[in-house]
Amino acid sequence: IALDTLDRPVAGVSDWSRTQEIARAPARLESDPNRPALIVYSSGTTALPKGAMLTHCIWRKAFDGGVRYYLPEDRLFLCVPLFGVLGCLSGILMFWTHGCAVVLEERFDAGRCIALVKREGCTAMHMLPVMIDGILAHPDFSKPDFSRVRLGSILSNDPAVMRKAADRLGLQGAGSGYGMTETTGVVTRFWLDEPMEERLKSHGKPLPGCTVRVVDPDTLQDKKVGEVGEIWIGGYGVMAGYFDKPRETADTITPDGWLRSGDAGHMNEDGSLTFL
Repeated sequence: IALDTLDRPVAGVSDWSRTQEIARAPARLESDPNRPALIVYSSGTTALPKGAMLTHCIWRKAFDGGVRYYLPEDRLFLCVPLFGVLGCLSGILMFWTHGCAVVLEERFDAGRCIALVKREGCTAMHMLPVMIDGILAHPDFSKPDFSRVRLGSILSNDPAVMRKAADRLGLQGAGSGYGMTETTGVVTRFWLDEPMEERLKSHGKPLPGCTVRVVDPDTLQDKKVGEVGEIWIGGYGVMAGYFDKPRETADTITPDGWLRSGDAGHMNEDGSLTFL
């Protein structure tokens, strides 16, 4: 589907830049929710990009992920790539399924971010540490301009970064969850009203329909609470596989459906997960 006007027709591409084309587009409805709906490329930190085939569960995951945080009146400032699971699913779809608005910005500029947050009345932000530092260092920054911003997803494992977002930007709902592209985004998350001290200790509890284990990668036995091992994820959000990569799929998803994340973590007494 092309949203920008095409210079010439392209085989297999629907031109939706003109509304009359949308009206004529055939409605092809999928009846199997386990069929692939979206391919999102993921490379981690060391591997070549692989296309994770996410199923039609993207809509349920988007809604479930937002239940703990978002209200219909929320407005998200979003300045991360939409081709990734954070921008596409945890950004656009998670907010749209709760009736929220999304304020999109193509690239990050601290001054423009400050102006947009104030003008658009944004209440939520997805932020990297460098974005937080850029805003705080900008001469136009004033904490009252962020008075409506009540929550944010912070891409960091550092408690000091969370504190900075909460104390200096005013994002009292700042926090982070755990998830990855291959699990259709976030798997564990906090409730918004949980105390900051609790949000700093772990990455929250599993969403409905998601299961988390911490396993010894050698013996494949579950680790006890507090013991570090490999995080395994089960449930409806596990991808259908990597596009055209059967060997990599078999290496990542066990025969009984568990996704081996390769990440280290441990479970806590209250059922929450700490990702290390």
